Amino acid sequence: MKVTHLAMAIGSFVAGAGALKKAFDDEEDGTRRLDLNNGPHSGPPMRGKPRARIRHVHTIDQRLAAVMEQMNRSVRDPYIRHLAGQLVSKRCRAPNLANGDGGWCYPERAYWQEVKAVYNFVRANVRYVRDIHAIDTFQTARRTLEMRSGDCFPEGTLLLTDDYRLTPIEHLRAGQKIWGRNRWSEVGAVGPKGIRQITSVKLNNGSWLRLTDEHKVFIAECPRHPRNRKSGPCSCRQGEREILRIAVAELEPDMVLVQPESIQVPELEREESLDDAWLTGAFLADGWMQGPASFRISGRDGFWKEATKKRVEAMMSARGIDTSWGKKSITVKDEELASRFAELGRGAHHKKLVDLRFSASEARSLIDGFLLDASKNTSIGHTFGSTSRDLAIQMRVLNRMLGHRTGWSTVHKHGGFGNAPIHRVTVRDLDSEKAQKLLRVVEVERFAQDEEMTWDMRTDDHFVYLPEHDVTVSNCDDFTITLGALLMAVGFPVRSKTIQTKSSRDFNHIYLQVGLPPTKPTRWKSLDASTPNPAGWEAPKSMIARARLDYPDDRRWRRR
Repeated sequence: MKVTHLAMAIGSFVAGAGALKKAFDDEEDGTRRLDLNNGPHSGPPMRGKPRARIRHVHTIDQRLAAVMEQMNRSVRDPYIRHLAGQLVSKRCRAPNLANGDGGWCYPERAYWQEVKAVYNFVRANVRYVRDIHAIDTFQTARRTLEMRSGDCFPEGTLLLTDDYRLTPIEHLRAGQKIWGRNRWSEVGAVGPKGIRQITSVKLNNGSWLRLTDEHKVFIAECPRHPRNRKSGPCSCRQGEREILRIAVAELEPDMVLVQPESIQVPELEREESLDDAWLTGAFLADGWMQGPASFRISGRDGFWKEATKKRVEAMMSARGIDTSWGKKSITVKDEELASRFAELGRGAHHKKLVDLRFSASEARSLIDGFLLDASKNTSIGHTFGSTSRDLAIQMRVLNRMLGHRTGWSTVHKHGGFGNAPIHRVTVRDLDSEKAQKLLRVVEVERFAQDEEMTWDMRTDDHFVYLPEHDVTVSNCDDFTITLGALLMAVGFPVRSKTIQTKSSRDFNHIYLQVGLPPTKPTRWKSLDASTPNPAGWEAPKSMIARARLDYPDDRRWRRR
């Protein structure tokens, strides 16, 4: 098995009696109960900001040992023990001393009801958050509960699917694949999460990253140079930095965000056509439809765009296609080409590519055609603009496929024709000084939050690329740790089940199983809180290539 990385969130978990007292409210009947309405935040807080330490592991046994270590560590936390006790001994009615009715919500020895109470609490208070690609991020149960791992995207967030289309998150379906970081990642589940507050984060590439406060992102911190040094933040490369996992609410100006290394260029099932790709780019930049069987591309005689008309004329002449030369444009008379370009949208602000399925050479040719309407920045590269936001985002993704970083700006008062804003994409030349410019936080709007419909999803590599912002953001393992610690704290035996689905090359999902009855278990029930399924749901055998079981106590395991 290849070497993977393991990031473990470390915090202080010593809670005195005074701190624990804050986690409880007094009931009228004199009993003490955890204030579940306020959630785990009412418990004793952790000291300091969360940080992750990265270490290397070499085998699946070492990876699973980390889960068990955090689970055993969590069950010793006084806060977790008190919380678990209150969850299973909650009163639903006033006690009746006359008939011995204690008013408990769950009768004694109703073990499955107690398990479901803990399971439902975790489902209601903890959200699924993806890990950084190739780094499994585990944290203690206390830290998971305090962070409430919120992983919600605003409705309309665009994701790159494996058909090379930009798809809104609400249109995704289980089984589809999206780009994670270095590979396509299968979507396991997706669904709405209701109206939530959205925080906007301005980045130095011109984008505004919009996520919930609890959403996890990955920052790259330099171990040698503090961000607040007098000379300003350092420019050390991302590869020289430590990757830390924090919530959006903890972002600060000058923090460096992690970007994807690359996007896979598609393998074509058709012949490569560089001329068609260039012509497509030229039409997107300067073309428009002229009836059902012809289109025009602009270029004024005596100016530099006249060269564009000459290239189009020569290209069409070689194909036997008629053209008509005009002083300000050239008309191409071909029904097949016109029909293809009509699919790209009528009107400048509606233009966009059908998909991004281009070879690397075709992508370069298409961008060259599109750059006919671009301006040259001598110190950086090129800047092109479009009133179509979708098209500008597509150009950003194409450039990322070719290894280029881009900047973004939107101009509302531009003095041009129409009132539509112009979206400008700056492409940094690979040999420019700013080619490797770090992606930094400029500002965070925490006091002007919008409330929007949000969506959540689960993927098999726990990593999501956001093409709009050219940034990667962030674990089912945290669910396992939290559930296991809470159940062990009230006497239930647990074990983890790790599976490899048939679509994966290695173990890719972990969830918990609880033994019933707790004294001498005769059956084991699955608890996969990272899925929308109820307690007891088990992954179908038809999906599983292999599985293994691990126990927190004696590390026994078997494969089947």
